[in-house]
Amino acid sequence: MASYDQLSIGGSPRGFAINGQRLDGLVNVGGRRCIYELDGKAQRTYVRGLLLRAPSPFDSGRHPLYVCECCADLGCGALAVRVTEVDDCFVWSDLAIDSAVFARSAYPVAAADDRELIARDTCWYDDRLERAFYFARADYFGAVY
Repeated sequence: MASYDQLSIGGSPRGFAINGQRLDGLVNVGGRRCIYELDGKAQRTYVRGLLLRAPSPFDSGRHPLYVCECCADLGCGALAVRVTEVDDCFVWSDLAIDSAVFARSAYPVAAADDRELIARDTCWYDDRLERAFYFARADYFGAVY
């Protein structure tokens, strides 16, 4: 692979940025807060999931990035991503709204077939999210952990 994407976590409020673009600027996080805004056990559990050290809380296998700002309950729906480890990198793909209560009803944020529905009902669609993001293993661990 010629080049990797860059992941960072920071800002105010804290949030994810990919290649210098805040994720909450690319999509409407809909009243959700970054998992790094949480305290204690919940934050540690979600971060371990992003490192593939803990199982996904969703049937889809995705891991939460942004959760309900009021209660952090996954039943309220979370912006989540599929995380895989391939050779020397971590890959983020299949960004979607997922719910522990309605896991079967998770819908993709940027699925080509659902662009109209997503744009009309949730204002989440952005072309830049259609692809997977590849993060060098060492850089990923440095950002996430």
